Amino acid sequence: MDVARAASAGPWDYLGFAHYLGSAGDFAFTNDLGTTANPADDRTERRRNNGFDLGDLTARLGYRSGGPLAAVLTSDSFVKDEGVPGAGSVQARDARLRTLRQLAHLDVKLTPLGGLPLDADASGYFLYDRQAFTDRRGEVSFVPVDHTDTTTAGGVQALFRSAIGAHQVPGLLVAASHERFASSDRLDPAGNAPDRSRLRTTLAAEDEVLLAADRLSIVPGLRWEVFRDDFPGTPRLPVAARASGVSVRDFLSPRLGLRVEPVRGLTLLANLGRYAREPNLEELFGTRGVVIGNPSLRPEVAFNRDAGFHLAVPGRGPLSDAALEYAYFDNQVDDLIILVQNSQRLARPENVSDAVVRGHEVAVRGRLWGRLGAALNYTHQEARDEGPVTFLRGKALPGRPADEAFAHLELAWSPTRPLPLGRRTAGLWPGRLFYEANVIADDFLDRANVRRVSSRVLHEVGLELALPVPGVRLTLEAKNVGDDRTRDVLGFPLPGRALFATVSYGFGGRDVGAAR
Repeated sequence: MDVARAASAGPWDYLGFAHYLGSAGDFAFTNDLGTTANPADDRTERRRNNGFDLGDLTARLGYRSGGPLAAVLTSDSFVKDEGVPGAGSVQARDARLRTLRQLAHLDVKLTPLGGLPLDADASGYFLYDRQAFTDRRGEVSFVPVDHTDTTTAGGVQALFRSAIGAHQVPGLLVAASHERFASSDRLDPAGNAPDRSRLRTTLAAEDEVLLAADRLSIVPGLRWEVFRDDFPGTPRLPVAARASGVSVRDFLSPRLGLRVEPVRGLTLLANLGRYAREPNLEELFGTRGVVIGNPSLRPEVAFNRDAGFHLAVPGRGPLSDAALEYAYFDNQVDDLIILVQNSQRLARPENVSDAVVRGHEVAVRGRLWGRLGAALNYTHQEARDEGPVTFLRGKALPGRPADEAFAHLELAWSPTRPLPLGRRTAGLWPGRLFYEANVIADDFLDRANVRRVSSRVLHEVGLELALPVPGVRLTLEAKNVGDDRTRDVLGFPLPGRALFATVSYGFGGRDVGAAR
């Protein structure tokens, strides 16, 4: 259920949006009893302890005076209570995960007057996140736990952009953030772990050089990030996994972007650069049900390259909004962080010391007669472990299907653009009929490529209508129409055929509709 309100008064505008979703989650699935190589003992069961309730409330207040200053304050509150049955063949009956998250974000934009060629954007945020996982019988975590992880974080950043002459647009980013991670377990005799904290500072600069009447753009950039981690040691972890004391690391990331428009409508694009990603504190120390942290994680460093084109096809006759995109990517990653299922019940992030991810992406879209729309994309990738471990070298990376395709078709109508089927359709409520298909190839859950998730094809059909009541929309959806009994990329059973009905209500100075 969705409810929204938006309005404006003078320089002020506001938006309120509330969302609720709940499910018993007791769908039927195929339980292989942990013997993936022996389908003879497979049996059909119903998912247990898989229900959830979630609520989300978003509020936004904006100020735009028409002068040099504009500001937007956004608050998002999220709560969720869910059962944790686990991914294994033995379902947990009582394990639960409760999440509470509050995010506040302030964005300020300053456009100086007097013709000064300088724009400034500043923002700040505060985050509170609490995740409480209870498994008093040790059904998922093997030992009884009553664990709570609490994250508090805040940060600020400022982005400056200017223009030097007619051919250069330099930019400068300055940012800083601080994060604190606290964990406690009422059932752990060793007591609570000490708080961990991270201070992060970022300085980044780029200069867009425009040539050939802006048809050629060259963007060199440099990013410098410094991380200061304060991780007190804890006797709860093995000696080899204890991250203790204060450590400081920095990463220098150069990059280069290129854009060329040789003819109108055709844009050639290329990028290369070095990128680094520190594991976040939840990946290091978190405990959220079936996913646990790994204190031994190392930073991920990648050298990424991609090249492709975007072709916008001019509208002609009934055809409009048509485009074709293609990209080739080739990424060499040291210490790639991936999520691996390391048992029938648990998954955790791990490093792959040397990995290669390369492939192709193609996307096409268009509309006919302003009513019939289509969008299709296809990705093929080779994601391989190239590390020094002999029996893992050449294996596919977990959770990365080699092929994935998505198609979306829709037929829309309205009073100004009715269906060309005579008077009977002229009075139809405005709406759209849509169909989606997602094709996903086989993928693996573990680095040794033993636990495999079979390929799957998921179909969805739906109807969305604007009812003859101001601000009210009705959406009917049927997901997984083919009733494919499959699993996601982490091995969790997915529902079979499912039906959804959503009523959205928007009211106020501006109607706000919602699809879900």
